[in-house]
Amino acid sequence: MNETRKNRRGANVVFALLLAILLWLYVVNVENPVAETTFDDVPVTIHGVEALNELGLMVTDLSRDSMDLKIRGNRKTFLKLYNSVSVTLDVSAYKQAGEVRIRGKYVLPDLVAADGVVIRENENFYVTVTIEKKATREIPVIGEFAGTLISGYEADPVMVSPSTLEVSGPETVVNQIAHAVVTVRDENVKSSVDQELLVVLVDQKGNILAHPSLTLSSQMAKVFMPVVRVYDIPLEVTLIDGGGAKSAGATYTISPATVRLSGPDEVLSGLRKLSLGEINLGEVFEGVPAVLPIPIPEGMTNRNGETEASVSVTFKDLQMKSISANQIHLINVPQGYRATLVTESLQVWIRGGQAALDQVTADKIQVTVDLTDAVQTTGQQWVPATINLEGSTEAGVVGAEYSVAVNLGR
Repeated sequence: MNETRKNRRGANVVFALLLAILLWLYVVNVENPVAETTFDDVPVTIHGVEALNELGLMVTDLSRDSMDLKIRGNRKTFLKLYNSVSVTLDVSAYKQAGEVRIRGKYVLPDLVAADGVVIRENENFYVTVTIEKKATREIPVIGEFAGTLISGYEADPVMVSPSTLEVSGPETVVNQIAHAVVTVRDENVKSSVDQELLVVLVDQKGNILAHPSLTLSSQMAKVFMPVVRVYDIPLEVTLIDGGGAKSAGATYTISPATVRLSGPDEVLSGLRKLSLGEINLGEVFEGVPAVLPIPIPEGMTNRNGETEASVSVTFKDLQMKSISANQIHLINVPQGYRATLVTESLQVWIRGGQAALDQVTADKIQVTVDLTDAVQTTGQQWVPATINLEGSTEAGVVGAEYSVAVNLGR
């Protein structure tokens, strides 16, 4: 019995709903009564922009971009107006920059006759429009890296394509733009980055510039940031005995102490040190660094950018002594010339232990001047000299560039 009542009640509800729908359809389509309703947030559109563009002008702001319309008409017409009515502002008649107050004009869809509705017009139909001078510029696009790298990796500068963009907009805003930026923000990077990123405009101080009236030739830019594995390789030199000094009694420091290299991982991972070559101690003065080129192995890249290293050598328990040598001998005088010494004595530096230095006198220093490569012309010239220290194994001559003045005559 209860089940029967429930079924009957459900049938009555369905019947009532169908009856209400039929009645509504009758009222809308047959009776079609006149009513008044408000359409909220009807969009405001701009007409005549092309005319402004020809004058180098543009619309940059509206006091509002939508309005509410009170419309009187029959209900069937309201259905056709839904999401189809709009308001336009015609700016084609304006010839200069400034703020203007323009009356909006409503636009009805084609299916609705203008005499089929009544729209109540009032002050709300007016919109204040801002018109400004338009400017177009080409600006550079700069790539930046603001992320992080895994230790042992290094990034090269970010490459950007396109490298320039065209920006258009209000002249006052466009003139503030310094450049465009695309920023790679990836974290813990250990491989090259290849992405397409959003372009951001910035001013001279690096502040972001955003304006709804700005347009770019492209909102995106492609970036490529090479990332490479790097190794800091210690530098070393080989010391050669000379100048009264033994390599075992000398120490050295190198600046920079290391060079940062990138290249094939299988090669770099096995490279423990990089040699700058040899230094003859007989050519080195303590306190005067020797400058040597940093040799970069083939296929590798010097990431430091430093091409030379400075090597400073320190000697233990050795002293220096300057002696005026006057035993100067000329050999291999060019045929047809006679040579005479202009330099009568030469200051020579000797290094060694104090006891050994005390035994060195001027008569033990022999200076030989070989004129084989002398310029064969009359007059004075400087010629390299070779220094020999006789009778001492614990002291030695220091310096590789000695020369004397010689006069050649006929």
